[in-house]
Amino acid sequence: MLTWISCGPKVMYEESIKIATPWSYDQGVDFIFNVDDTTSTYNLILNVKYNQVFKYQNLYTKFNTRFPDGTKSNDITSLDIRDLSGKSQGKCSGDYCTVPFLIQEQTHFKSTGEHQIQLFQYSRQDTISGIESISLRIEEVE
Repeated sequence: MLTWISCGPKVMYEESIKIATPWSYDQGVDFIFNVDDTTSTYNLILNVKYNQVFKYQNLYTKFNTRFPDGTKSNDITSLDIRDLSGKSQGKCSGDYCTVPFLIQEQTHFKSTGEHQIQLFQYSRQDTISGIESISLRIEEVE
């Protein structure tokens, strides 16, 4: 039997940003990265680390994306932190859990240059507590 060993995906960008508590509507999380290759395919993965103070099933978010030519797009997305029974959708260790979300699968960047993804909490509450950090990872798909 032949076994292939891989070093894993090529990471184009990765950053983790600590969230101030409580997290209010006006506190954006900014990810700024440069794109040099418009021919490759990428997966964009968002990791949300939270503690047990976060008591909701979903984290409602607003994504603002700015492209190198200055155009913008906006999207509102619900991220399922827990299932209907209250169990975390991710991996937990001690008081902390991390849930990965594939927010873009097998996508291409249309232009080179500086891109910005700005993320805001968009819940029914002006402020929420329990979100520790948010990470963005951009992996090249092979």
